[in-house]
Amino acid sequence: MTLSLAGWRPGNLSFIARLLLGCGLALAACAVALLYSILRGEIADQRATLTEHLREEMTFALPAMSGPAVVGEYSVIEQMVKARARQPVIARFAWTDNFGHAVAAQGPASCGGASGNRSASSCWGRDSRSASRWSCCAAA
Repeated sequence: MTLSLAGWRPGNLSFIARLLLGCGLALAACAVALLYSILRGEIADQRATLTEHLREEMTFALPAMSGPAVVGEYSVIEQMVKARARQPVIARFAWTDNFGHAVAAQGPASCGGASGNRSASSCWGRDSRSASRWSCCAAA
């Protein structure tokens, strides 16, 4: 049994067969383009939602943790960081004081570090009263 492409030349196919083949290829190309554009839009929407959620989380975390940060109660800060990291959308929540001592907790998801993974949404903040830094990231 030999397989030959000679039968696929345009002169050997009828007009209807060529028309159906062309329409099928055009429909397949349109389906791929449509799927790509829909997925791209959904990814952008999900990323924006995660970024907004992380910004809200940081907005509420900074005032709640600024008191223990000024006093230096690291055990209270550690408990608060662990409680924030337990949320399903947060992969890592960290607090760093002005001397560089970090308190971090991993959440249920993992993002591989806020700067090491391009697919993770990240959020950072700074407390002006204690010069401490906050960061959290969520897997996108």
